[in-house]
Amino acid sequence: MLCAVLCVSIPGIARWIILSGLTPGPWPHVLTVGLLLVPAAVFDWRTRGRVHPAYICGYAALVVMTMLIAPLSRLPVVVRLADAILARGTFF
Repeated sequence: MLCAVLCVSIPGIARWIILSGLTPGPWPHVLTVGLLLVPAAVFDWRTRGRVHPAYICGYAALVVMTMLIAPLSRLPVVVRLADAILARGTFF
């Protein structure tokens, strides 16, 4: 659940990073969110002797999602959908 919340929070954290004047791009945002997983992983490692597989899968999902953002956003069907939403002026 923590990994899912962090995935959803990436756009909000990205706004903070962009407003602070750092270079835009997906990797600073993912690394910032990834750093939020470190204390949980360290806690697991120190108390249980291993990192829970959910943290490893969650971090891998963050990286894969970030790598897919650019290619998927350039697909013609996605561009047409975005244009249709913008032309309508509202999502619903």
